[in-house]
Amino acid sequence: MLFAYAKILPTLRDKIAADAGVIHHDSRLKIKMELRIHHIFDIIRDIGKGKILEKHEYGHSYHIIAKKILNEEFEIIKIVVKSDDVCRGCVKLYDGKCIDIIDHRNDFTKKDEFNNYLDNRIIKVLEINNCDTFTFKEILQLTEEYLKNIEFIYEGNDILHTQERKKNVEKGILKLKN
Repeated sequence: MLFAYAKILPTLRDKIAADAGVIHHDSRLKIKMELRIHHIFDIIRDIGKGKILEKHEYGHSYHIIAKKILNEEFEIIKIVVKSDDVCRGCVKLYDGKCIDIIDHRNDFTKKDEFNNYLDNRIIKVLEINNCDTFTFKEILQLTEEYLKNIEFIYEGNDILHTQERKKNVEKGILKLKN
C-alpha cells in the first residue's frame, strides 16, 4: 500500500516550523550543497568562537562553505551521512571516505566512522533524516534541540570540550540570527 510509509505524527522539524510560522522551502529550489550535519554545527561553533575562516593545510573546503553560509550564497542544504562539500579537495579523502585518524576517544580511531556515528546521533536528536533538505534558517531553528542534547550527542568526548562547544555554538547562533 502506498501510504504504509507515510509519517502520521509530525516531526520535530514540522513542530518547530509551525511554532515559528515558517513556510517550508519550495522543493523545486536547486540543491546547492550537500553537508554533514556536524559540519554545519562545526561552522556555527567556529563563527561563535570568532575563528578566522581560512584555508586548512588538508585542502578541504570548510572555509569556503563557511563563508557561503555567512554570505547566504545558497538556497538549499541536503543533509548527508557521507563525504560532503566540505570534504572536497581534502588530502585525507580517499575513494569517498575520510582516511584521517582521531585520538580523542577510546571507541573510535577512524574519523570516517566517528563522523558517521556523530551525524547519526545528531540526526536522531533533531528527528530528521539522511538526505532531508533544509534552508539554513530552518537548520538554525533546530539548534535548540541540538544544544539541549549536546552531552548525549558528544558522549565519550571530554566534557569540558563539549561544554566549550555548546558555549560557542550558542554564540554562533546569536551572531547568525542578527
